[in-house]
Amino acid sequence: MNDRLFFGRAILAYLGLVGIALAPLADPDRHCTGSISVGEGARDHVVVEGCDLKRLVAAGGDRVTAGKGEIDAIALRFAEVLFNRDGANSGAHFRLGADLEQAFGGRRLEILVRARADGAEDAAIELSYEADPRNRSDWTKAIVTPEGSDIRLAVTPPPNPPDVEGVDFLGFRPSLESLGRQIYIERVEFRLAPN
Repeated sequence: MNDRLFFGRAILAYLGLVGIALAPLADPDRHCTGSISVGEGARDHVVVEGCDLKRLVAAGGDRVTAGKGEIDAIALRFAEVLFNRDGANSGAHFRLGADLEQAFGGRRLEILVRARADGAEDAAIELSYEADPRNRSDWTKAIVTPEGSDIRLAVTPPPNPPDVEGVDFLGFRPSLESLGRQIYIERVEFRLAPN
Protein backbone atom coordinates (compact mmCIF):
# COMPACT_ATOMS: atom_id res chain seq x y z
CA MET A 1 0.00 0.00 0.00
CA ASN A 2 1.50 3.33 -0.93
CA ASP A 3 1.85 6.17 1.59
CA ARG A 4 -0.78 8.35 -0.03
CA LEU A 5 -3.45 5.70 0.30
CA PHE A 6 -2.44 4.78 3.87
CA PHE A 7 -2.35 8.36 5.19
CA GLY A 8 -5.53 9.28 3.31
CA ARG A 9 -7.40 6.45 5.03
CA ALA A 10 -5.81 7.28 8.38
CA ILE A 11 -7.00 10.90 8.13
CA LEU A 12 -10.53 9.78 7.19
CA ALA A 13 -10.58 7.35 10.13
CA TYR A 14 -9.37 10.13 12.47
CA LEU A 15 -12.03 12.57 11.22
CA GLY A 16 -14.69 9.88 11.61
CA LEU A 17 -13.68 9.27 15.24
CA VAL A 18 -13.68 13.01 15.97
CA GLY A 19 -17.16 13.26 14.41
CA ILE A 20 -18.43 10.41 16.58
CA ALA A 21 -16.95 12.04 19.69
CA LEU A 22 -18.54 15.42 18.91
CA ALA A 23 -21.98 14.04 17.88
CA PRO A 24 -23.51 14.32 21.39
CA LEU A 25 -22.69 18.05 21.38
CA ALA A 26 -24.91 18.51 18.33
CA ASP A 27 -27.94 17.03 20.17
CA PRO A 28 -30.28 19.91 21.05
CA ASP A 29 -31.67 17.93 24.01
CA ARG A 30 -28.36 17.16 25.70
CA HIS A 31 -29.06 19.63 28.54
CA CYS A 32 -32.70 18.58 28.95
CA THR A 33 -32.33 15.43 31.02
CA GLY A 34 -31.92 14.58 34.67
CA SER A 35 -33.03 16.45 37.76
CA ILE A 36 -34.41 19.97 37.81
CA SER A 37 -31.57 22.15 39.05
CA VAL A 38 -30.54 25.79 38.89
CA GLY A 39 -26.92 25.33 39.96
CA GLU A 40 -25.81 28.72 41.27
CA GLY A 41 -28.99 30.46 40.04
CA ALA A 42 -31.87 31.91 42.05
CA ARG A 43 -33.95 29.31 43.88
CA ASP A 44 -36.90 31.39 45.07
CA HIS A 45 -38.72 31.17 41.70
CA VAL A 46 -37.86 28.27 39.40
CA VAL A 47 -39.63 27.87 36.07
CA VAL A 48 -39.59 24.63 34.09
CA GLU A 49 -40.63 25.20 30.47
CA GLY A 50 -39.42 24.59 26.95
CA CYS A 51 -36.69 22.01 26.63
CA ASP A 52 -36.55 21.52 30.43
CA LEU A 53 -40.01 19.92 30.32
CA LYS A 54 -38.22 16.90 28.86
CA ARG A 55 -36.95 16.20 32.37
CA LEU A 56 -40.36 14.61 33.06
CA VAL A 57 -39.66 10.93 33.69
CA ALA A 58 -42.10 8.28 32.51
CA ALA A 59 -42.83 5.52 35.01
CA GLY A 60 -45.60 3.18 36.05
CA GLY A 61 -46.88 2.53 32.54
CA ASP A 62 -47.26 6.24 31.69
CA ARG A 63 -45.66 7.50 28.47
CA VAL A 64 -43.95 10.84 27.88
CA THR A 65 -43.52 12.18 24.35
CA ALA A 66 -41.68 15.29 23.16
CA GLY A 67 -40.18 16.52 19.94
CA LYS A 68 -36.55 17.51 19.42
CA GLY A 69 -35.18 20.90 20.43
CA GLU A 70 -37.32 23.64 21.97
CA ILE A 71 -40.93 22.66 22.76
CA ASP A 72 -43.97 24.44 24.17
CA ALA A 73 -45.45 21.39 25.96
CA ILE A 74 -44.71 17.77 26.74
CA ALA A 75 -47.31 15.05 26.15
CA LEU A 76 -48.10 12.75 29.05
CA ARG A 77 -50.28 9.71 28.27
CA PHE A 78 -51.51 7.90 31.34
CA ALA A 79 -51.55 4.12 31.55
CA GLU A 80 -54.88 2.46 30.86
CA VAL A 81 -54.93 0.50 34.11
CA LEU A 82 -54.98 1.80 37.64
CA PHE A 83 -52.53 0.32 40.10
CA ASN A 84 -51.01 1.34 43.40
CA ARG A 85 -49.44 4.77 42.84
CA ASP A 86 -48.88 6.06 46.34
CA GLY A 87 -45.40 7.46 45.77
CA ALA A 88 -44.90 10.62 43.72
CA ASN A 89 -42.25 8.79 41.68
CA SER A 90 -44.42 5.73 40.97
CA GLY A 91 -45.82 7.40 37.84
CA ALA A 92 -44.65 10.27 35.64
CA HIS A 93 -42.59 12.69 37.74
CA PHE A 94 -39.97 15.41 37.93
CA ARG A 95 -37.00 14.79 40.23
CA LEU A 96 -35.56 17.83 41.98
CA GLY A 97 -31.82 18.38 42.25
CA ALA A 98 -30.01 18.61 45.58
CA ASP A 99 -29.73 22.41 45.29
CA LEU A 100 -33.52 22.78 45.16
CA GLU A 101 -34.11 20.15 47.83
CA GLN A 102 -31.93 22.12 50.22
CA ALA A 103 -33.50 25.47 49.26
CA PHE A 104 -37.10 24.24 49.55
CA GLY A 105 -36.67 22.22 52.77
CA GLY A 106 -38.57 23.69 55.71
CA ARG A 107 -40.08 26.54 53.65
CA ARG A 108 -43.53 27.13 52.23
CA LEU A 109 -43.48 26.21 48.52
CA GLU A 110 -46.18 26.95 45.96
CA ILE A 111 -46.18 24.83 42.83
CA LEU A 112 -48.10 25.99 39.77
CA VAL A 113 -48.59 23.59 36.86
CA ARG A 114 -50.04 24.80 33.56
CA ALA A 115 -51.62 21.87 31.71
CA ARG A 116 -54.24 21.19 29.07
CA ALA A 117 -56.29 18.14 28.12
CA ASP A 118 -55.96 16.49 24.74
CA GLY A 119 -59.16 16.39 22.70
CA ALA A 120 -62.47 18.11 23.36
CA GLU A 121 -63.15 16.85 26.89
CA ASP A 122 -61.75 17.79 30.28
CA ALA A 123 -59.38 15.39 32.03
CA ALA A 124 -58.71 14.83 35.72
CA ILE A 125 -55.15 14.74 37.02
CA GLU A 126 -53.62 14.46 40.47
CA LEU A 127 -50.37 15.98 41.78
CA SER A 128 -48.22 15.20 44.80
CA TYR A 129 -44.92 16.49 46.16
CA GLU A 130 -42.77 13.96 47.95
CA ALA A 131 -39.69 14.77 50.01
CA ASP A 132 -39.20 11.12 50.95
CA PRO A 133 -41.63 8.20 51.32
CA ARG A 134 -42.57 9.34 54.83
CA ASN A 135 -43.08 13.01 53.87
CA ARG A 136 -45.43 13.44 50.95
CA SER A 137 -48.32 15.74 50.32
CA ASP A 138 -51.78 14.38 49.75
CA TRP A 139 -52.67 13.87 46.13
CA THR A 140 -54.40 17.02 44.86
CA LYS A 141 -57.02 16.44 42.17
CA ALA A 142 -57.62 19.03 39.45
CA ILE A 143 -59.67 19.24 36.28
CA VAL A 144 -57.69 20.16 33.18
CA THR A 145 -59.54 21.70 30.22
CA PRO A 146 -58.56 21.54 26.53
CA GLU A 147 -57.97 25.32 26.67
CA GLY A 148 -55.54 24.94 29.58
CA SER A 149 -55.76 25.10 33.36
CA ASP A 150 -53.54 26.21 36.23
CA ILE A 151 -53.13 23.67 39.02
CA ARG A 152 -51.84 24.89 42.38
CA LEU A 153 -50.24 22.81 45.08
CA ALA A 154 -48.85 24.31 48.31
CA VAL A 155 -46.47 22.28 50.48
CA THR A 156 -43.80 22.71 53.14
CA PRO A 157 -41.22 19.99 52.48
CA PRO A 158 -39.15 18.96 55.48
CA PRO A 159 -35.45 19.85 55.43
CA ASN A 160 -33.26 17.09 54.03
CA PRO A 161 -30.01 16.22 55.76
CA PRO A 162 -27.05 17.54 53.70
CA ASP A 163 -25.97 14.00 52.76
CA VAL A 164 -29.41 13.00 51.40
CA GLU A 165 -30.06 13.86 47.75
CA GLY A 166 -32.49 12.91 45.01
CA VAL A 167 -35.52 12.19 47.19
CA ASP A 168 -37.81 15.11 46.21
CA PHE A 169 -40.32 14.52 43.41
CA LEU A 170 -43.30 16.24 41.85
CA GLY A 171 -45.52 13.39 40.70
CA PHE A 172 -48.51 13.14 38.36
CA ARG A 173 -51.15 10.44 38.22
CA PRO A 174 -54.52 10.09 36.52
CA SER A 175 -57.83 10.04 38.29
CA LEU A 176 -59.91 6.96 37.53
CA GLU A 177 -61.90 8.77 34.82
CA SER A 178 -58.70 9.81 32.99
CA LEU A 179 -57.06 6.43 32.51
CA GLY A 180 -55.57 6.21 29.03
CA ARG A 181 -56.01 9.97 28.45
CA GLN A 182 -53.29 12.34 27.27
CA ILE A 183 -52.56 15.75 28.74
CA TYR A 184 -49.95 18.34 27.91
CA ILE A 185 -47.75 19.87 30.60
CA GLU A 186 -46.87 23.38 29.39
CA ARG A 187 -45.10 24.90 32.38
CA VAL A 188 -44.20 24.17 36.00
CA GLU A 189 -43.27 26.87 38.52
CA PHE A 190 -41.80 26.42 41.99
CA ARG A 191 -42.15 29.59 44.08
CA LEU A 192 -40.91 29.97 47.64
CA ALA A 193 -43.06 32.09 49.96
CA PRO A 194 -41.22 35.08 51.45
CA ASN A 195 -39.74 34.51 54.91
